Amino acid sequence: MRRLAVLLLIPLLAGSGLGPSLNDKWLPGFLIRFQARHGLGAMPAFDAGRVGGRELDDIVTYLGELRRAG
Repeated sequence: MRRLAVLLLIPLLAGSGLGPSLNDKWLPGFLIRFQARHGLGAMPAFDAGRVGGRELDDIVTYLGELRRAG
């Protein structure tokens, strides 16, 4: 389940879904978590039942790595 949640949420946060891209913005992790939990604009919210705290931490870490590599 953890891997599936990460695979479903990363495209939305990284810019290949309908919502705004977060991988090209230098947002601190707490703002990325807020965006994922509450949704803004076209991006849906992902509550802890759909994406757990550890999964969300993994996603935030991954997005940070994308920005550093980018």
